Amino acid sequence: MNNPQYTNNPIINGAPSTTSPSDINPGSNGVDFIEVNPSVIIPFAPGTTPIIVKVSVPNTNTNVDKITVTITEPNGTTVVNQVSPGDTNKVDTFPITPLPENSTMTVTFGTNNGQPPENVTLSVIA
Repeated sequence: MNNPQYTNNPIINGAPSTTSPSDINPGSNGVDFIEVNPSVIIPFAPGTTPIIVKVSVPNTNTNVDKITVTITEPNGTTVVNQVSPGDTNKVDTFPITPLPENSTMTVTFGTNNGQPPENVTLSVIA
């Protein structure tokens, strides 16, 4: 716990077709999106019930100033919908309970200049 977790098999929407899932990992250059309201969808591995501690955009060279994290159950029920406070790009106010098995996390991004997000990396700590 409390170590950045690299996301497994994220689906990156709103990015160039040449974007690789590893481009979103912390330590990479990040993703330059081509849409103003892109998203990253992270399906949790089958058989896991993670307890999410923090989701953030750790790259300081980005125009992202807000993120929204939504977690849905397989039946489509939203179990978490958190928005980062103020001008921050992290959410760390998750319930301290395991999430349902086979849930999916969707992260959307807001920017400080109305342009598509740039240099976006994503850290999920569980």
